[in-house]
Amino acid sequence: MGLRTSNNKTMSIQICAGLSVFVCDNLVFRGDLIALNRKHTSGLNLRTELSVAVLRFQDHFGRLTGEIDRLRARELTDPEAKALIHDVFVGGVLPVRFLPHVSEMYFAPPFQEWVGRNAWSLHNAFTAAAKQMPMSTRLPATQELGRLFGMSAESDALARLLPAA
Repeated sequence: MGLRTSNNKTMSIQICAGLSVFVCDNLVFRGDLIALNRKHTSGLNLRTELSVAVLRFQDHFGRLTGEIDRLRARELTDPEAKALIHDVFVGGVLPVRFLPHVSEMYFAPPFQEWVGRNAWSLHNAFTAAAKQMPMSTRLPATQELGRLFGMSAESDALARLLPAA
């Protein structure tokens, strides 16, 4: 969890949370979820606001872990994985120059946790390659990958692309 605010009221009080959170003194603030973003702090009951923010984070984290479990359980055949890799690059989600990197990380995983041929391992290969992108293009790309893999309320494209196992 990360927390930031200003004493001169130039920014709202904000809390972000997630698996990876970055808070810097140059005002960079990044997490998976902004759990609190309150502009006006007059009459602020910090205990109440923090309680609500923590509940939002717990709900978000529960959904996230459920999505990860679902992706880990979704085994992919090599042709299914290749089709998804093709669709991501043809759809312009990631630059084509990352195709060899994604393919290598999925089919010859660098980490023991990625060894299973499943949707989670493929998602990790994509997001690891995306780390080479500038933040301005990485964030939209990883959000689109999340939608493609069904990690958002709006979409479950993976389920539409691949028949249930």
